[in-house]
Formats: sequence, structure tokens, C-alpha cells
Amino acid sequence: MTLTLSRRCVPLGALLTVALLVLAACGSAPNRTEGHQGQYVDEIPLQDDFDPEAHFDYAYSVATSSWDPTQSVSGYDFVFLAPVYDRLVWSSPNGDLEPMLATSWTPTADGTAVDLTLREGVTFSDGTPFNAEAVKINLDRAVGEGSRIATEIAQLESVEIIDEYTVRLVAPTGAGALVGSLSQRAGMMASPAAIESGTLGQQPVGAGVYVVTETVAANYTDFAKREGYWDPSVQRVATMTFQLMTDDQTRLNALLSGQVDGASVRAFQMNAADRAGFNMVSRPTSLFAYLTVNSAQAPFDNPLVLEALNYAIDREAIGNGFYEGMCRPQIQPWPEDSFAYSDEIGDGLDVWAYDPEKARALLADAGYPDGIEMTAVTTNVTAYMQLSEAIQYQLGQVGIDMTIQAVPTPQVIETFSVQKSVQANINPYSGVADPHGVASRHLLPGATYDVGAPVSQQITDLALQAATPVDPQERAPLYAQMMQAMIDNPTHLMPICSLYAIDAFSDNVSSVSMNTLGMQDLRGVALS
Repeated sequence: MTLTLSRRCVPLGALLTVALLVLAACGSAPNRTEGHQGQYVDEIPLQDDFDPEAHFDYAYSVATSSWDPTQSVSGYDFVFLAPVYDRLVWSSPNGDLEPMLATSWTPTADGTAVDLTLREGVTFSDGTPFNAEAVKINLDRAVGEGSRIATEIAQLESVEIIDEYTVRLVAPTGAGALVGSLSQRAGMMASPAAIESGTLGQQPVGAGVYVVTETVAANYTDFAKREGYWDPSVQRVATMTFQLMTDDQTRLNALLSGQVDGASVRAFQMNAADRAGFNMVSRPTSLFAYLTVNSAQAPFDNPLVLEALNYAIDREAIGNGFYEGMCRPQIQPWPEDSFAYSDEIGDGLDVWAYDPEKARALLADAGYPDGIEMTAVTTNVTAYMQLSEAIQYQLGQVGIDMTIQAVPTPQVIETFSVQKSVQANINPYSGVADPHGVASRHLLPGATYDVGAPVSQQITDLALQAATPVDPQERAPLYAQMMQAMIDNPTHLMPICSLYAIDAFSDNVSSVSMNTLGMQDLRGVALS
């Protein structure tokens, strides 16, 4: 189903957004520079009196369209996939990479490969043993033909089996970024027997904490504690249900009514959840809101139009107004606490300040004095539709008439990346948390959202160079150079603000945290 919103018929959500933006621009809105930041913790520690036979209910805005991780179309699929599929590497709440199915990883002396030592005695839920052969089968699929996540580990050249529990991952350009990728969908290990059967997309079989007992598309998934799991200490509830609720108010209502024990919430809902006594976890993440365009199609093949778009977007009004301070306005695609973030460039709001007059002048210089028309696609989740409406309003102030199509996640890729029937895409980034994820998803040739003219060779070269060293201190200056090159040669990708992710939980829920991925990994969740 496609919902189309035009500027000539603005829905109520857009009117509310517009009012908020106008107040912020006029200085009449409350000072929301800090918003809710710092009011909530990023972790709720485990309570000793938890009930190991409890049932946990959680509501989220996105559900996976396939139980085969290699067919995942969105990074947000991670939430539903994670209980079933352990990863080779675990990304801790603060972003540190720690052992999971791989107990250690060591770069080779020349830095062109990484050796993984695997955990022994692990089986998949169907009894198939986990070993080096299983890792090779999974990673060959993840990077192979037909994989929807291939670009996230495109640096992987080959997988070599050293012995039963050791593999060598050959990555001459990108070994440094590879390990981080293995903490997300590319590192999810599925049973080779289930892969061979061809049923993995409908019947998941992993080495994770839980197994799926029932799933109803576009509704819910039931999970049950798996017998024989290698780390039973994290199996703190017996069963779980994850419910798909794309509408923000529906999720909040489910939380307030006791239908669910936890839910993803938005910034404007935090006060209501707080007043009702719910505990919230929040932190800055690798997620960021963006506008991207097809730079191979006119008028977006003109660098002046790309510059005009950057000047037409009021990042502060969106980050501090619409997101109530829970999305830091900036032009960099990495959060402030990332090693890739350039302190010299900073938020970049002095580089591309909100300047509608300059935007109009640039459009005129590009040959469009009367403005342009465009169509943008977004995911049919309330918050993303409202973000699109805010951008729609801002672009309208400089003569850009934008129509919005709101569709399910798979159709975003189909319309923007495959059919190229729309000129723009407005959504939050949900790729790999490692800085290379931005390049592999948006900038490098073959990337899912690289649908326009190639970025400059300088940007491509710097992206590949920055992904190669294992030491973040060696990578950081390369990303700073890459960001400067993206300013000097504006690309089709326009970051707007760096998102804080927010979840709310009942007061009997513990052992939950918000991680730097911005997506819940509810491994070890407990209920008193």
C-alpha cells in the first residue's frame, strides 16, 4: 500500500509539524537545544528477583520481511532476528566489540585478513554443529550473489578454513571495518542444514537464545527459550512476543494499557511515558535522519541543486524542534562520540547553515528560477512520515514542490533503488554501526542507495582507505578527510541530524539497555 502526500493537501500531522517548525524558527518555542538529553539512563541493571518463567511483550515499528538474514532489507530487521541468530561478534551497549560465537579475532601481520577463533560445543537449534564450515557457508552467502546485505561486507574477499574452529577472513581493503560488520546481520549464523533445505526465509534456525514458535506476518512473532543454548545465564524469560506496531500512538497506548512490557517510543512521547511511571533507556546512536536523491536524474545531477537542498533544510528546527532535542543537528553521518567524527568540522551548521534565500539563488543559478518538482519515498512509519512532512514544508519555502510516497520498507528500495521511479528517499540510516557502513550503504559503487552519479574518486578512495586499518586511531584522520571531501564535492546523501533511540519499559523490566546501534538487542531481558 502506498500513501501519497502532496504539498497541496497537507495532512494534520504535517500541520502540527509545520507549527512547531515555525515557532522554532521565530524564536517563540521553548529552548529545546538539550531537549530530553541527559534525563534518562542508557541501561536498567538486572534485578535479582526476576522470574525465569515470565513472558515478555515488546512493541516495535518494523518487523523483518524475511527470516533469512541475507534477505533482510533494513537494519531495523535486527530486532526481530537477534533472538534467533547469535552473531560472530557481539556489540556491547557502548559499542565495544566482544566475543559471541567467535571468542577472539586477530589481524594478520600484513593487515589484509582477520583470523577468527570460534566457540566450541555450540549447536544450532536443529542440532547441526557450529564450526568453521558453518561460518564459511554463512559468510559466502552473505557476500554472494542474491544477498541483500552483500555491500555491508563487500570488503570480504574469501573465507579460508584453518581448522575445525578457526577461519581466516581475507579482506585486503577493509579488514578494519569487517569485524564490526560481523556484529550485525552479516554476522548472524544460520544452520547449514536449514540453508540447504531452502526454508530459512520462513522457518528460522539459528544458534540464538530463543526459537520462533509462531509468527504472523505484519502482526507478531512468538519466541520460546531454546533448550541446550550455550549461555543459559541470559535466558531470563521463558517466552517473548514481539508485536509490530508501525503507528507511534498505537505503541504508546499498548504500553500505557499494559498490553506490552516495553516499546520503542518517540521524543514527543517521553513525557507521557515518564508521567505514567515507565522507565526509559536512551542514548546517541549511529542512526541519523537523511535526505538522499538520485543524482543521475535532472535536476539533481547539478551540483548547485545539491547545494541548494543543503541550504534549504533547517537542521536545527528538525533536530531541536521536531525531535525535541533527541536528534543532534549536524551534517556529518557519524555521531559525535564516533572515532570518525571530525571535531574540526563539528556539526557543520556553519558550512550549510539554514539559508532559504541562498537556496533560491542557487536554484536560479542552476536554471530553475521557478523551482522544481520532486517525489520522495519514505517508510510508512509515523515518525518517518512526519519527518518527511517537515522536510516537505521546508523545501516548499524555496520553491521545491515535493510529493511524498509512504510505503513498507521493501518498497522503499524497490521504488528508489531498483525502479528509480522517485527522485528522493527520506529515512533514518539503519546500516552497520561502523563508519564504513555509511559508505557501503550510500556512497560506494553498488551500494543499496547509491543510485545516482558516482561520488568523486577522492571520496571513494578515502572510504576504502579508512576501512582498512584495524586501529581506529589510524582510521579517524582518513574519515575526517573524507568528510571534508564530501563538503567540497556535495554528494546525493544529506545527513540532517544524529538520532537518539528511545525505549520505555514497565518498572518490573530489567537487564535492558540502549546500544549504539539504536536497535534493541533484548538478549538477557528479565521481568520481576
